[in-house]
Amino acid sequence: MPAKMNATDLHNALGRLPKWAQDHIRLLQQRITEQEQHISQLSTGPEDSDVRIHDYVYPDRLLGRGLPVTFDVGDPYGPDGTLRDRITVEHSRERPGWLDINITSNRAGAHAVHVYPVVSNHIRLGIGPY
Repeated sequence: MPAKMNATDLHNALGRLPKWAQDHIRLLQQRITEQEQHISQLSTGPEDSDVRIHDYVYPDRLLGRGLPVTFDVGDPYGPDGTLRDRITVEHSRERPGWLDINITSNRAGAHAVHVYPVVSNHIRLGIGPY
């Protein structure tokens, strides 16, 4: 079979398959189309959205305007099953153009935000002792 088939060759090749295989391929093609539509729907959001999910695989998914985003980090649950570490990021209400970052930790002892510069436009955040 050639590496790349045109639409006519593909149609002819599919026509030579057993009926059950043709039906299965049609079903899979339909599922792909439905999933692509679902992804497209998730990718649309409020036009003025300033919060989005960006994962490098699918189109950005817009979430809304001014929504906080929470990340559970590290070992998220302690021995008693309660949430231990959480970082929440949101747009600053007091200083437009800035982000507010809040750390929540239920670990014993005081914990603080650790900011590690990586390069001039990249930082790494973590939770650790003072």
